[in-house]
Amino acid sequence: MRLRILILFIFLFALVGCDSLISVTTTMTTESTTIVTTMTTVTTEPTTAEATTTTTLAPLPVPYDLELDDEELLTWTGFSPDASYIVEVDGVEYPMAGTEFDMSTYPDAVYLIRIRTVLGYRMSEFSLPVSFTILNHPEIPWNLLFMGNYLTWNETQNAIGYRVSVDEVDTDVADAAFDLTGLEANAFHTLSVRALYEGGFVSDASIPVYYHTYFTDAGTANTSFNKNAPLDVVCDFTEETWTFEGILFDDVPLDEAFYSVTDNILTFLDDYLIELPYDDYEFLVLTSEGYVTLILDVVDDRQPFMISSNQVIFTGSDIILTFEVYDGAIVSVSGNDITSADYLILGNTVTISAAYVVAKFNENPDRTVLILGYNVSANDYVSIGYVFIRLPA
Repeated sequence: MRLRILILFIFLFALVGCDSLISVTTTMTTESTTIVTTMTTVTTEPTTAEATTTTTLAPLPVPYDLELDDEELLTWTGFSPDASYIVEVDGVEYPMAGTEFDMSTYPDAVYLIRIRTVLGYRMSEFSLPVSFTILNHPEIPWNLLFMGNYLTWNETQNAIGYRVSVDEVDTDVADAAFDLTGLEANAFHTLSVRALYEGGFVSDASIPVYYHTYFTDAGTANTSFNKNAPLDVVCDFTEETWTFEGILFDDVPLDEAFYSVTDNILTFLDDYLIELPYDDYEFLVLTSEGYVTLILDVVDDRQPFMISSNQVIFTGSDIILTFEVYDGAIVSVSGNDITSADYLILGNTVTISAAYVVAKFNENPDRTVLILGYNVSANDYVSIGYVFIRLPA
């Protein structure tokens, strides 16, 4: 069988953008049959593409007007309430929602700061760097002492001078000393010192100290307060010609709530005196003619006694004995060769060494009780008693 196949391809191409026509005719011939197939493809011109628009956004504004106030609050001017910011302090970045940044907890130093704006995914350039000095806690003068006619204090690091306040009147000095010779005589003065630093920084005031110019000794007086019979203590100075001007206690003015003065009768209130520990106290009564030294003795006329039991079962630990000594003291422990190395007196307690007790029972296996004496003294009373120490049954 003879097969003859004739294939005819006709291609028609147009320029880009024009119609295209492709026609394919296939003829298949056998001895008895001829089949003709025709396929036509038509390509139309594409539609015109939509126009593309490119928009260039303006750069975000840079924050400006950076300021650090007296409370160490950093503020700046932004451009939109929707913006946030990045604050860079010495190279460390902090994101902030608003236009302020608290630096009050920063140590004293000079800081380099710049800020940038953030809006969505966009960020501005950093602002120009600005340096700010933080001096939250400049060193305060301390150790104020009266040395002859001068008030002195320890110098503070980097101070360029000092400001001395005398009764709220300020005087600037270059060195850590202030001459007191010009102060008003027969007067009481309150003094404090501030340190001055570069840039106008001033420290807080030192703890105030008190100084009086009552240099004339106007006499001495003595009185006492009995805690067993707490009554106001009255000091009668009506025969004196001076005028009362105040009281110093430990070089500090005594609170006027603790005493009263009427016609040179000075009364110390018992509510104040009852809180004082047993001791002798020196008050300076300031007057128009100088100072009166008043010695007040806080006493108690009750007899001291032992608080803890004098019957002790030894358990192997140190033995602690407790006493009420009032204004007195524990004098000693004695008996059975005990020495001061075997016990410790501390305030109103005596601690007896366990090692001593063990040694005393070991040296005499038949011993059933170890007896020690104690001596406690207060005022004119002497209390003597005994402690009985036994081993457990």
